[in-house]
Amino acid sequence: MSASDKSVMHAIEFLQERPKDTPFALTVAYYPPKAVGASKEPGGQWFPKESSKALYANTTYEPPYDVEKAHADLPDFLKKKIMRNRYLERWDTTEKYNTGMRNYHALVTEVDLASSQIVEELKRQGLYENTMIIFTSDNGLMMGSHGLGGKWIAYEESIRVPLIIYDPRMPSEKRGSVDNSMTLNIDLASTILGAANIAPPEAMQGRDIADLYLSSNDGTSKLKEKPWRTEYLYEYPIWSLSQNSLIGERYKYIHWMGFQSEQLFDIQEDPFELNDLIKQVSKDEAEVDSNHIAQMEKLAVGLFETLHGVKVTISELHDLLKEKGIAVGQNKSESEEATLKELIEALISELKIRYENVRNEVQGPGGKPDWCDPSLEYP
Repeated sequence: MSASDKSVMHAIEFLQERPKDTPFALTVAYYPPKAVGASKEPGGQWFPKESSKALYANTTYEPPYDVEKAHADLPDFLKKKIMRNRYLERWDTTEKYNTGMRNYHALVTEVDLASSQIVEELKRQGLYENTMIIFTSDNGLMMGSHGLGGKWIAYEESIRVPLIIYDPRMPSEKRGSVDNSMTLNIDLASTILGAANIAPPEAMQGRDIADLYLSSNDGTSKLKEKPWRTEYLYEYPIWSLSQNSLIGERYKYIHWMGFQSEQLFDIQEDPFELNDLIKQVSKDEAEVDSNHIAQMEKLAVGLFETLHGVKVTISELHDLLKEKGIAVGQNKSESEEATLKELIEALISELKIRYENVRNEVQGPGGKPDWCDPSLEYP
């Protein structure tokens, strides 16, 4: 019996033995596809059933980009220790990569099949049309991305998790749709309370995800009075690898507190986060070509639109920054134009102020929760 089989067996037992006249809440926490141990055998961190493995026996996988080149471009403090060791243990050869991916997908399939059995039991008992189902996970995983393994960092592969909601209240036109709104794990409690018609405590930070698909009593969108979030703060304040990140719909700013380092990515144009824009801005003049200039112009207008909600051309940008009182360049006279680099540096400084404000709002003055211990070493 697999771990998923065991989980679903207990879940179905609960559904069959519960008091039939009482509402219920059931959490099913699958262990797979979490990796186990540090086996030196290719794919040895995962243990799918033979029948599941057979589904992917002839499937081959390739990384979506050159992971060693991506690794070489990382900040020095990310190139070593546990995340690099995990990569070398699990992903650094074609055999390891393919076997690991096959076993991983086999286990995900087992979770899928196990979940379907729970759904079928709900239908058998006539509960399906009166039960909300939320399917999600605790974290993503660096499965060789950037030449790393594990989690712990603010890169997309690590922080993205699935979220699928079945809600009998959902309008038919919304069912089966994809919503790209930013939802967070802190939203789950408010969503569950909302489904039970219980108002969440005022101190609860999350929002009811049902606001994205249910209307108010008067038929208007629940987002009319309080729009959904367009950015959020990611926190990982443990070890010297501690980091905070302000993540918006387009840009992600990462502050590595333990190393006084920072990164900026355009996650729309660069979803794999291969091009650190702060590094690009600091390029020497000798390295700059027309393609780089075009990229920096796109960054300048993109940052301004993100920060101020106004679309501009690069030629309009300088005057608009002056109008808004944003300092650009050092000791510039009214007749002097700031360089493109100075424009971008001013906008990044503004983004950092926004990040500090959000961080202080979430974490309090000083920006570090009480349980953050910077003396803990990153293994």
